[in-house]
Amino acid sequence: MATRSLTESFAFMRNNAFQNRQFFSDQKTNDQEALVPKSRDVDIEKTSRSRVPQEWQSLVNSVQYTFTLIHQKMKELVALHNRHLMATNLDDNLDEDQEIEHQTKELTEVFSLSHRQLGKLSALRRSPTLWQGSQSQKLSENVLSSLARTLQDLSLAFRKAQSEYLNKLKSRDDRIQGYLSWGPLLDNNSTGLDDFGDQEYQLWEAQKQKREMLLEENTAVVAQREHEINQIVRSIYELNEIFRDVAQLVVDQGTLVDRIDYNVENTQIRVEQGLQQLTKAQHYQSKDRKMYSVRKLRNNGDQGPG
Repeated sequence: MATRSLTESFAFMRNNAFQNRQFFSDQKTNDQEALVPKSRDVDIEKTSRSRVPQEWQSLVNSVQYTFTLIHQKMKELVALHNRHLMATNLDDNLDEDQEIEHQTKELTEVFSLSHRQLGKLSALRRSPTLWQGSQSQKLSENVLSSLARTLQDLSLAFRKAQSEYLNKLKSRDDRIQGYLSWGPLLDNNSTGLDDFGDQEYQLWEAQKQKREMLLEENTAVVAQREHEINQIVRSIYELNEIFRDVAQLVVDQGTLVDRIDYNVENTQIRVEQGLQQLTKAQHYQSKDRKMYSVRKLRNNGDQGPG
């Protein structure tokens, strides 16, 4: 089995993990760096990090690492599909059949893992005692919605790749069966070969032997092929289950975000209405002051020396 370099993947995952650790942290601005003493930097960092639960942050990092792993394994699996479809000898790629089956099963398990991780994140987000402020809770809702959509896109891409490979595999097998079906017809017409020359007869005999060899090889791999197809169909079925759950999670998050937007919009309307009421009250109060001054002056005039 060919080895592959994981240096590039490791560097990408390391950088991605570093960025994720900073995702929830409040970034200190230049003004803060200028005004706050260096001795208080540690306290500020602890305060900003404490706004988001460590369990949530670690789980988000794990989900994004799982997504990176899915990307890498999908790329490897598609390369295996293409190499397998271009193979000329069906007997030589039995090892590839087993490798494809192993990679497909492993990738399906990784999808299931990411699905369980999202379920845990959803449960953490709904915990009323876990979050210290509404701002951090709203941020967690946006993060969960984004992760759910990413998993939805990945599962859709994997199902598409599996379906395309399955269709190409069936098409290739149909072509092979069509080619082998000419063998009995040519054998029945072998009496007409007496008029052929030696060169034509040798060519026909070589083609006949090739067809017989292909038929034997094809018979040997039929069981393996059926097993592989069943594995692909099973993986697509399992992904359908995950896809439905994630789609529901995306809908739930979208409804939640819409509700947040609705509350924000209503709050803005109420603030504007309150401002209008304050403006009216200020106007009335100003008029009352003027009337009070007029009445005061009038009373003073009435009480003057007569």
